[in-house]
Parts: sequence; structure tokens; C-alpha cells
Amino acid sequence: IGVPFYNRGVGGDSTALMLKRYPAVALPLGPSKLFIWAGTNDIPHIPVEESLKNIGEIVRLTRASFPRTQFYLLSVSPVNESCTDGFVRLAVSLRTNAEIMRRNAAYRIFCERNDVRYIDIYGDLLDGNGELSMSCTSDGLHPNARAYVKVAAKIKEVL
Repeated sequence: IGVPFYNRGVGGDSTALMLKRYPAVALPLGPSKLFIWAGTNDIPHIPVEESLKNIGEIVRLTRASFPRTQFYLLSVSPVNESCTDGFVRLAVSLRTNAEIMRRNAAYRIFCERNDVRYIDIYGDLLDGNGELSMSCTSDGLHPNARAYVKVAAKIKEVL
């Protein structure tokens, strides 16, 4: 990306766990820009309204201490639902692109209402069939290095 940044993401985290860890592991950094990429792990268990409540609390906590922080919320990335590999099917499980698009629409509205910039990465990771490109993942769900390069390029565009 060309600028110093700290990644405080933890694999498997829900937005609830992110919020719980945030005051100790990220807020003390005094972020001037905060990029939030969250929500995939919420899909099977946490309604989008609760996900947005958790993200909103992270924004509120940050603004209370660092009012000049600029916020960016990345869309939830797509999954590959069509792959017949058993491991891929297990990883994707209850996540569907229809649900992800519904959540992304709610994310976009949240951003408009809360002075948060929405970064839509969903389309950047799709294959020709409208699913997460298997070149961007090994299991149909988790981004690989190629996907992270695309996401970083999108963030660079925004900056």
C-alpha cells in the first residue's frame, strides 16, 4: 500500500469478538484511518443488524478518542458456492452470495448514515460466473495472496 499500517484482524473473528478486542489491541494505536473488513464470519450466526451495531460501536469508540479518524468499511467478499469439492463446500457452508449481497447493501446504507466510506471489493474478486474466483481462494471462502493484492489495489485507489 505504500504507507505504514497495522493489521489487527484475527482469523475466525466475528464482529462481536472484534468489538471485544478493539479497545485493547487497536484503539491505542490512535488510527488516523481505520479500515474495517468484517462480516463473513457473522453470516451463519449473527444478523446483519447486530453486525452493524458492533461496527458502529467501533466507530463510536474511535470517534470519542480520535475525532479526526477517517473510516472505511470494506464489503463482505463473495464466496464460491458452485465448487463441488467437499472441503470448499464445508468452508462456504451457510454463506451464500445472495446473503452477502444483502449484507453489503446494508453496509452501504450504514456508511451513508455514519460518515464512513464504503469500499466495494465484491466485484473485484468475482469470476465469470459471479462467484469468488478460485484463483483468489483455496477453499471458496478465505482470500489468498492474489485476493489480498486486489483488495490492496482497491484501497490504494481510495487513498
